[in-house]
Amino acid sequence: MEFPFVRFLELVQYDQQSVSLHESKRKLEKERAGIAQQVELVEKELEVARRHHQATRREVETKEAEMQELTYTEKQIQVKLDNLHNSKEYAPLKKELEHVREKQHAFEPGLIKAWQLAETAEKEFLAYQAIYEEKIRNLDEQAAQKTQSIKELADQLAAFEQGHTQKAQGLPTEWLEKYAMMKTRVPNPVVPVTHGTCSGCNFHLAPHDIAALRKRALVQCRECYRFLYMPEIMLQQEPAA
Repeated sequence: MEFPFVRFLELVQYDQQSVSLHESKRKLEKERAGIAQQVELVEKELEVARRHHQATRREVETKEAEMQELTYTEKQIQVKLDNLHNSKEYAPLKKELEHVREKQHAFEPGLIKAWQLAETAEKEFLAYQAIYEEKIRNLDEQAAQKTQSIKELADQLAAFEQGHTQKAQGLPTEWLEKYAMMKTRVPNPVVPVTHGTCSGCNFHLAPHDIAALRKRALVQCRECYRFLYMPEIMLQQEPAA
């Protein structure tokens, strides 16, 4: 009858094949998260450009409203002058009209500058929007590829988990429980003893641990807690009763 440790070691070796799959899956998930951060950054940059464009448009609208108010005032004063019947009111109205026109003249450069800034901001926004759409399209494609690869790896890992369950049947519960705990801590939770030391951390084993190993016991290293075994003992066929 095959000694259980042989099957236990086969289980460990089988699980090692899934370690690289887990690592690949974690790497892909990290890369996908990085893509999501890039998308968020691009969206923030686009929002900054959009807000700047909107701010310049509001500035233009405000200045145009002010200029319209001045133009309306100018027209009202001109109407009064054209229909004036009292010569005493001419001089004050004329002075008021000149004052309004001076304000219009002084106001024009600011309005022109606001138009120019709004036009530049609009061009920049539209240009960046086109770049943004291309960036997002590329990032979305990359994210979709990562997601597909992650799904494929998850399917493979599920198959490995099923195989693990099958290979674990009939093995000592104590071994499986300790192994389940250790394999989450180190990539090689089961290692052979070489020259009286743990091959995982080079810790020198005590004589009573060596004695236990010679009796086919599965010992844990007192330094790194890996499972230890003596290949020349554990891989032999179990003696007949």
